[in-house]
Amino acid sequence: MKCIVNSSYPLLALILIASPVWTFEIQGNLNLEQRHYVSAKEQQSEQYEATLSFAPELYYNHNDIEVNIKPYARINSMDDEKSGFYFKELNLAYTSNAHEFKVGINQVFWGVTESQHIIDIINQTDTLASVDFEQKMGQPMLQYTYYSEDSSLQVFLLPHFQKPKYASKKGRLRPILVVDPSLVQFESSKGKNRQDFALKYSSRLAGIDYSLHYFNGIQRTPILQYSAAHNALAPLHPNMEQVGIESQLVYENWLFKLEGYHRHSTHNYSAVTAGFEYTLIGVFDSFWDINLISEYQYDSRQDPSLAQGQNDLFLGARLTLNDLDGTTALVGLVQDLDDKDTVSGRLEISSRINDSWRWRVEGWLFQADSVDEITFFARKDDFLQFSIEYYF
Repeated sequence: MKCIVNSSYPLLALILIASPVWTFEIQGNLNLEQRHYVSAKEQQSEQYEATLSFAPELYYNHNDIEVNIKPYARINSMDDEKSGFYFKELNLAYTSNAHEFKVGINQVFWGVTESQHIIDIINQTDTLASVDFEQKMGQPMLQYTYYSEDSSLQVFLLPHFQKPKYASKKGRLRPILVVDPSLVQFESSKGKNRQDFALKYSSRLAGIDYSLHYFNGIQRTPILQYSAAHNALAPLHPNMEQVGIESQLVYENWLFKLEGYHRHSTHNYSAVTAGFEYTLIGVFDSFWDINLISEYQYDSRQDPSLAQGQNDLFLGARLTLNDLDGTTALVGLVQDLDDKDTVSGRLEISSRINDSWRWRVEGWLFQADSVDEITFFARKDDFLQFSIEYYF
């Protein structure tokens, strides 16, 4: 096991020790995943992969003080680099009237769209945990939030950069050349200890919920550069500034969503994801609901080797049975509008067995015939995954 966090929080420890009475609420889940890759791959012929993860949650509240502790541990059968340990949350929060202060490790989510969350920049992505980039590492921070009647203002000070992890030669869903984390470089002279900063303002106007944000810090997603001396990819994390927006509007059965940003890093560029969901309620004279989803993805760089979604269309549907077991199913497809041979698709189905157990089936399809496409390396990594989750 490798601990990603190397920061200490003496203030939090002192409060825990000094408190005369402890009443914890403990919950969490234990998850076992079995993945089957449809094809063997040039770099790795192994087609079966198992992952066991454990994510307990401890919560304590005393008057206006809250303590949240959420460690996360993972063991993987294929790649040791995929096994590890870190904290999703380890923080102390104090709330007084319209003010909230939080110190420690926390997770902050930004975004409203379904197909991707391009503005979600605070936390580092745990790319080894999930394909859709939804799994995040904890981020050390000082956070202040001011709440008014119909708006809020958040200020973030981010004192330590969480470096991403990468698959080893034994892993799959990785670039053709291995990323060597020992070759990491930062544009900032302070390296991973550069002081990042972010602001977010949220409000509502004419029925539209919206948020505006500003971020100044280390770019979470690295630029991968070829190192001839090591025959590997070296990650470079430049400094960046980002201004962005997220908004959504509910009108009858329609939900309109948008998120986008303009970023200044190694060069200036912008990206937008926008679309809608339309809900069919009680289809086939049943309790079932179907959400039809369509989103357009745009990136001004127009270079398929740099990022996904330069000129892509996402079409999907979510089925909700509204049963006691909470059964849902989602199917989605992203089509590159500039290259008909570049497609990715996903399938997610889940349901409860009882109050403690839940099963989940997930499938991913990757198709790219051009070596210039960023997803070309994953063209033989289509997989089907079954998960069984225990909640306590």
